[in-house]
Amino acid sequence: MDAFYKKYGDTEKTDTPKEASSASTSENNPQIPSKDDLTQTRKHAPQQSSERSAQPTRQTTLFETQPDDKEGDAHLSVVEDPETREFVNQIAPLAHEIAENKGLYASIMIAQAILESDSGRSDLATAPNYNLFGMKGQFQGDSVNFQTLESDGQNMYQLNAEFRKYPSHKESLEDYATLIKNGIDGNPTIYKDAWKSRSSNYRQAAKAFVGTYATDPDYDQKLIHLIETYDLSRYDDPELASPLTEGSIKKPDALKNVNFQPFRAAGGHANYPQGQCTWYVYHRMAQYHVNIAKDMGNASDWTYNALTKGYQVTNTPQPHNAVVFEPNQFGADRYYGHVAFVEKVNDDGSIVISETNVKGLGVISYRTLDAKTAKQLDFITGQAKS
Repeated sequence: MDAFYKKYGDTEKTDTPKEASSASTSENNPQIPSKDDLTQTRKHAPQQSSERSAQPTRQTTLFETQPDDKEGDAHLSVVEDPETREFVNQIAPLAHEIAENKGLYASIMIAQAILESDSGRSDLATAPNYNLFGMKGQFQGDSVNFQTLESDGQNMYQLNAEFRKYPSHKESLEDYATLIKNGIDGNPTIYKDAWKSRSSNYRQAAKAFVGTYATDPDYDQKLIHLIETYDLSRYDDPELASPLTEGSIKKPDALKNVNFQPFRAAGGHANYPQGQCTWYVYHRMAQYHVNIAKDMGNASDWTYNALTKGYQVTNTPQPHNAVVFEPNQFGADRYYGHVAFVEKVNDDGSIVISETNVKGLGVISYRTLDAKTAKQLDFITGQAKS
C-alpha cells in the first residue's frame, strides 16, 4: 500500500479538458442541454445536500482512477458490483432481442443502461419511472423531473430536467433502440455511427454518443470499460449468450497487481445526492468503519456542523479524516466548497486524498496535497464504529 501511495505521491497534474462535440448544442436534441440551459444555472454549483434540493438527483454508475502500483499511472476503472451482474442478467435477453432486430450493439445498450441507471437502482430507473437510459422529454405524455449533472467539456452544472416515464423496463429498452435508429427531429441519422452497419465494433460505436447523447467527454471510455469489465460483448453475437457468473467480471491487466481498496457505498442511506463529494466522503469513511453524520449539509457547512455535533476538528490530518475546503479555497467550488477523504498522511506532512467529480462526472480520483496546503484545511475526525 505504501508503494502505491509513494508512486502516486506527486501533486496532481492539470489535464487539458476535452471539448464537447458541436452536436451537444443541437436545439432539437432533448438529450443535450443548450448553451442557454447551462448559462442560466450557476457554474460549478451542484447541490451537495439533498435536503436543500426541490428534486431528487439522478444516480449514475461510479468509476475510479486506480494508479498502477509499478508505473504510477492512473487507469480509469469500473467500481465492480455484484448487483450489476444481476442487473445485466435481468435485462440481457430482452436487450439482445431488441438490438438484433434493430441492428445495434447489445453490449452498448446494456452498458448505457448500467451507466445511466446505476445498474437499475436509481429512482429514475425503478418503479414508477422505469427509465433505464436517462431519456429526457416525455413518453406518451408521461414524465418526471430530476436534478442531473451535465458538462460542457470543462465545467459541471446541475440542472433540473424532464425525463421520460415508462410503464416498464421493456418500453424503456424499446424506446432507446428507436431513438438510436431513428434519431431526433431534424437529424434522423445523428446516431448512425452506433449502428452495426456503420461501425466495425463496440469501441467504434461508443464514440457516436459523445456530445450527441451525453455531455460527458469521457462517455465513450466509460461505456467501453463497462463492456470489458462485465464481458458484455458476448451479447453482440446472433445467439444469446449464457448469463454472467462471478468469474465473468474482469479486472484490467494494469490493475491486477495494485494493492488498493476500491470504493464501495458502505454507509446506508444519507441526505447526500449520489455521486457528490459529500456522499462519497460519507460512504468512504463508513467503508473504514468511521461514522460521520448523515445530515452534515453542503461541504461548506461541514466544519461548523461537525463542531456543533461534537466531532473533533483540527488542522492536523489523520488517516480516514474528512478534509474540508471552504468555497474558492484551493480551487474548490465557489458556492458550496468541497470535501474529500484522507487516504494517507506522509512523513513530510503531505497528504493523499480521494474525492469525486474532480477528474470527471462520477469519477473517483486521487491527488497529493503538500504539507503547507494541508495545514490550511480543516480535518474532521469521525466516530469509530463499535
